[in-house]
Amino acid sequence: MIETMETRNLVVVTGIGGFLGRHVAASLLRQGFDVRGTVRSLKNAAEIEAESAAQKGLETGN
Repeated sequence: MIETMETRNLVVVTGIGGFLGRHVAASLLRQGFDVRGTVRSLKNAAEIEAESAAQKGLETGN
């Protein structure tokens, strides 16, 4: 069986380093989606990953 995006709940957010992209990603994470994103600069990637991990921690209570 081929796994579809619907069964994985995976969403790709382009421009995740921007204002709207970060808020959209945070909202999707709160709703239980797996989020992948694109960034213009790798400098921002670590910061965004930390925010995502913190968001997941809030969701699970960790």
